[in-house]
Amino acid sequence: MSDENNVFDENSDILKFTDEDGNIVEMELLDMFDCDEENYAFLVLTDEDADDLFIMRYEEDGDDASFEPVEDDDLYDRLYDMFRERHGDEFGFEE
Repeated sequence: MSDENNVFDENSDILKFTDEDGNIVEMELLDMFDCDEENYAFLVLTDEDADDLFIMRYEEDGDDASFEPVEDDDLYDRLYDMFRERHGDEFGFEE
């Protein structure tokens, strides 16, 4: 997912991103929290069959927001565990 051409509306839980093929991809924002002085957003595709959790580093600069996927596996796992701990039984997690 590109952090360019994303649409972030603070009043909505749906964000729109442009993928590498130029397609608009809608994602639902599930949560946002800080870890190690960085902000992270936790999103899923709005497609009913999608169940992958996307974790992105989030930065806000005035009216602009940028999202960058977390690519470090250890950091992703740590953030994923924190998300699971925060949301308990809200979501069906695979062990």
